[in-house]
Amino acid sequence: MKKVKELKTGSDQRFEFEGIIGRSKEMLKVVNLVKVIAVSPATVLIGGETGTGKELVARAIHASSPRKFRSFIKVDCTALPETLLESELFGYIKGAFTDARYNKPGKFEIADGGTIFLDEIGEIPLSVQAKLLRVLEDHSFEPLGCSKTVHVDIRIIVATNRNLSRAADEGLFRKDLYYRLNIFPILIPPLRERPDDIPVLIDYFMSKLTVLYDKKIRGMDRSAREFLDGYSWPGNVRQLKHAIEYAIISADDGFIRSEHFPRDIAFPGGDETAPVTHQKFSIPDAEKGLIVQALKKNRFNRMKTAHDLRMSRITLWRKMKKYCIT
Repeated sequence: MKKVKELKTGSDQRFEFEGIIGRSKEMLKVVNLVKVIAVSPATVLIGGETGTGKELVARAIHASSPRKFRSFIKVDCTALPETLLESELFGYIKGAFTDARYNKPGKFEIADGGTIFLDEIGEIPLSVQAKLLRVLEDHSFEPLGCSKTVHVDIRIIVATNRNLSRAADEGLFRKDLYYRLNIFPILIPPLRERPDDIPVLIDYFMSKLTVLYDKKIRGMDRSAREFLDGYSWPGNVRQLKHAIEYAIISADDGFIRSEHFPRDIAFPGGDETAPVTHQKFSIPDAEKGLIVQALKKNRFNRMKTAHDLRMSRITLWRKMKKYCIT
């Protein structure tokens, strides 16, 4: 079993395990749970607020498991409408519906032998939940329009930012499916409950993003770092990453200061009366800049770009369309 890599020793001990980086006891507990469950084929339910790193934990489980050399298939349950979600998961045969002009395997079939990760499982419609329950119970299903049963050998990991127990009590989520999913729960604490991880993450994101943007950043001043350390981070790790990304783009003299952070962080209460010295970029500008930079780096190869940005090709295409990137 892969050991946790110690990035520093002594009182400032930091760790890295399959992309999970931190220093807090809370995240070390998460890592230990990942190591325990990775060798088992059991279903895992990852809970936590948006932006805490649920997909990262799912990938760590897969990378530490006996299936690590097989496929890891992610499905964003919020990205597709109900009709398309069912065909995306279970596939269909030619003639199953009007536009079904050929046989198409679903994500469960594509993931055969590997791991499938269902992100935001709490948003899946009730009509699809019954079919999903069967897959969990006996790893079999019928593609749309087909009477032949398909059997698959897959590891199922799901994630949600909702309270599924409450949703089940309210009739918004099947109770039998919830109990079947909740075999081995892992709850990722929000960033505000593990402040020891913030300095480690700041250093990590700065080192990665300066390379991505090809910026020569000499450092971050003390007041700016103290500001980041004391912020509550309602958007968790994802928001911290975006804030540093914004600052790296904005810092035109090679040194990050407090005024280089996004306005929603600099003025969390909405008070924008204080002077702001840098107004060149917005959050959408930062995201667009990241996508353009990654596209150029990969010579506009969308598959490689999506992989570098850790998003699906469909998501990349939508964002390119949103920002008019051609």
